[in-house]
Amino acid sequence: MRFSLPAKAVGCAMALAAVFAPAAAAAPTAGPDIKVELSTNPILGVLIPAIEYTVKASNLGPGTATGVVIKAQLPAGTTAIAPSPECSVAGTVVTCGGGNLAAGASDQITFRVPLSLLTIGIGKKVTATLHSSTPADPNPANNSASRTCTVVTPLLVLCG
Repeated sequence: MRFSLPAKAVGCAMALAAVFAPAAAAAPTAGPDIKVELSTNPILGVLIPAIEYTVKASNLGPGTATGVVIKAQLPAGTTAIAPSPECSVAGTVVTCGGGNLAAGASDQITFRVPLSLLTIGIGKKVTATLHSSTPADPNPANNSASRTCTVVTPLLVLCG
């Protein structure tokens, strides 16, 4: 058994097939995924007790990130000392970076926040955040990290 369609019907059927055809899948982006981690190391003693913060930025890939800038927000009334050379301190904000991170690469910076007797018993939270990168990071879920430290005595600091 054979069927034949008039020419107009064939053109109509082809037009409908084109309209209802599945859309092509979008190509995956090759942008960077910057992960920010924050760790602490209390430096205790009598002279200048401090908490040393280490911020690690890792590019989980797949693309290269350029102009990577990380900012760390310190608690009110505190400031940072001894930052890494690529960092600057303005009030309670430490700004670091501006460099590039290839896929799979990481970089870290450090700074210290001095402790005083006035901070005993008060939890102090520091948050490090990816401020900018090019192209923009499509996964903001891992772009910041926080640590809260409480000074129990000048010789005991608890961080978590």
